[in-house]
Amino acid sequence: MMQNNLTHYEILGVSSTATIEEIRSAYKKLALQYHPDRLNDLPGEERERLTEKMKQVTNAYSTLKDEGSRKRYDEELYARRYFQQDSSSFSQHSYQHFRSKEDMRRNYGFSSGPVVVNPLVFFGVIAVILALVLVFISVAWPFLLVLFLLSLVRSLTRRR
Repeated sequence: MMQNNLTHYEILGVSSTATIEEIRSAYKKLALQYHPDRLNDLPGEERERLTEKMKQVTNAYSTLKDEGSRKRYDEELYARRYFQQDSSSFSQHSYQHFRSKEDMRRNYGFSSGPVVVNPLVFFGVIAVILALVLVFISVAWPFLLVLFLLSLVRSLTRRR
């Protein structure tokens, strides 16, 4: 059996930046090599191993041939690598599966990891927002009261 930590890209022997045509070509090559009809002459254990390999190749191809499922797979792969960076199989290049830095920015809004905000800046912005709200309330409440009273008077005079 194959190792479980291989990505679909590694199973097909293509890079994560491979085009659909490159993926299709790699699949066809592997399908010819591991197709069950070509394994009849092999002993049972070897045939089972190569049949399992063909199942993994087919699964990898079915995921990567469609852009939507490939994007979901890339996101899942990214999350697995990002949250398991201490694992030996994912520790070296946690962002390597993206096709480009622009692809990473477009999908996640950052290029080198989560944004870290200085707490002083964060609380400073909150303080400014609260100050503006308080100033608005202190300045605007008389106008809002006048508007409310005018609308009340208007509604009372219309009923008669």
